[in-house]
Amino acid sequence: PLLPGESFEDYVFDFDHPVTLERHLLQGGLLAGRTEPLLHEQTELPLTYDLFVQDALVFKHFDFTNLTLRSRRSGRSVRMRFDGFPYLGLWTKGPGAQFVCIEPWQGIASAVSGSEELADKEGILTLAPAGQFISSYSITIA
Repeated sequence: PLLPGESFEDYVFDFDHPVTLERHLLQGGLLAGRTEPLLHEQTELPLTYDLFVQDALVFKHFDFTNLTLRSRRSGRSVRMRFDGFPYLGLWTKGPGAQFVCIEPWQGIASAVSGSEELADKEGILTLAPAGQFISSYSITIA
């Protein structure tokens, strides 16, 4: 909560346009190879601890580059813009935690049944010698 008197559940994640999202489920911190629908053509995801009972919300190759965490009570918000990130993780420590993390990722957790070779891991980027890779994010507090 950004202000006294607010609670975790007073907040929502706002999207700039209607999104359809499925979360990639985790098993012991690794990708389980299963997904679960989360939103269908919606612009708002209410924040509850129940969202995180099965661990972090992990998204792959989504169609938005802005996500706003907004209080329904005060209107205060934290907006994150992330360009060039193919993965996104949203997580909290569980009931009673007074924070939620918004993490744009370049890579992603290994799969439960995946290869142990780093070069085979999903999301690994390879650059030629003297190659360059650029991505960016910004945070706006209102």
